[in-house]
Amino acid sequence: KKVKPLSSINHRYKIRVTNLGAEAASDVSIQDKLPKNYQISKVKSRAAVCSQVKRKVTCTVAEMQTDAKVVVKIFAAPNGAKKKNCARVSASTFDPNTANNKSCVKVPQP
Repeated sequence: KKVKPLSSINHRYKIRVTNLGAEAASDVSIQDKLPKNYQISKVKSRAAVCSQVKRKVTCTVAEMQTDAKVVVKIFAAPNGAKKKNCARVSASTFDPNTANNKSCVKVPQP
């Protein structure tokens, strides 16, 4: 997960998910709830279907083959937000390494 402060008004979060498993992952869910005060202006992904409710973004992918990558971009205004922002990924198929299913970044200060 990477964040790029586009300005003091807007940030762009880029969530990159890669299937590192030996088999395809089914019903993949990518979730990110931005810290309090953030206001999301846009969510984009070429490979995932995304929805947004307030500060929470949920994106789904029916299936990811081994080594497949999905990128989700979230554009948001921090409005004085602090702390950290974490994204999580899960799937309905068995995952032998769940330790790499969460990534966090510190919210950049304007």
